[in-house]
Amino acid sequence: MDKRDFKKKNILFNKSLFILLLPVLVALGKFVRYTVLKKVLVDQGIGHNWVRTIVNGGGSFSFIDTDGAIDAGGNAVFWYRVFNIFHLSTYGQFEVAITIIFNIILLLLLTKVVRYLTFNQMIFIAVSIAVLNIFDFTLAKEPIQMIYFIFIFAVILRQTSFNAKMVEVVLLLLLTAITFRSYYVLVAFFFVCIALLFRFMIIKSNKYFWLRVILVILIMGFVYYIFLRVCNHVSRDTYEELISVRTRVSDAATDMRNIFKATSLEIFTVDYMIMVVRMLFPVELLKMGVKYFPYVGYQIMLTLYIINAIKNVKTNGNTKNIALYLYIGFLFASAAFEPDFGSWIRHEAVLFPLYLIIINSINIKDEVIKKKKIKIILR
Repeated sequence: MDKRDFKKKNILFNKSLFILLLPVLVALGKFVRYTVLKKVLVDQGIGHNWVRTIVNGGGSFSFIDTDGAIDAGGNAVFWYRVFNIFHLSTYGQFEVAITIIFNIILLLLLTKVVRYLTFNQMIFIAVSIAVLNIFDFTLAKEPIQMIYFIFIFAVILRQTSFNAKMVEVVLLLLLTAITFRSYYVLVAFFFVCIALLFRFMIIKSNKYFWLRVILVILIMGFVYYIFLRVCNHVSRDTYEELISVRTRVSDAATDMRNIFKATSLEIFTVDYMIMVVRMLFPVELLKMGVKYFPYVGYQIMLTLYIINAIKNVKTNGNTKNIALYLYIGFLFASAAFEPDFGSWIRHEAVLFPLYLIIINSINIKDEVIKKKKIKIILR
């Protein structure tokens, strides 16, 4: 098939369109942020409380302490103060600067994208850019968190062994935990668990796909249950925090409340597994009005890409599978503490560099696993 036939069959779009579309997507995202979602995202933005501290030279950097606590907000303020070379002094000024800088970073990431994209890839990337500009590109923790994922993205794309990439990603997740967000220890733990499960359960057979997916959810639920049991004996404070964070009631309209009243740890764990599915398919938001339709559509589009990647896990190659395992590990970790759907989309949006890999939009020089050849310890 020649190039013209290939384009015609797949309806491909040149990635240079993003250069033209980016200003439109940024403007669209900011329009939604400052109109439809202004009361929730702008007026209540955590960055308002940081401006004075940054301007007055406050904010200090700290590592995780012996109790597992870390001042993520304080560390974010520290970095914004250090890089405030233009002496920005208002929330709006910081948002403009962050928006410009991180959309330039997006453009640089898009240089890694293949020249021609399918319609679905084009739409997903475009919506992802809009989502980032609505929820994340402001004076908040998320821009800093995205920098960690850009480093992870670079590590995953390196031409090295699967095991080496796994180790490096885990180390970066642990670095995130000790320097920014302590719960990334949980992300690292679930990431490794998912890699092991896929190696020994999913990757070995194409039969009974959905049954094996359900089994993975059940096993991860059991892992979470054991994890809570261990925490209850080893670190009572950590245990109580994990329980309280999942049972708290948020004021957000998209509050993710548990379905069952947790009368036991077993019921609590069942709710946790259901929460994973709810986060992947947030159809319950449809009853809350038209303004939630785009959110539901975006999440389901991402979920379908994840499902497709799982179905092709035997032939994905190391790079894509590591990105896939990390997203799933992040999902299971997030199900333990996310208070509402707005918080969930804000946190998962910064994984955008990984999505470029998962949706097959990156040229990857990678080994593809063949049916009769599995030489990798973890996959």
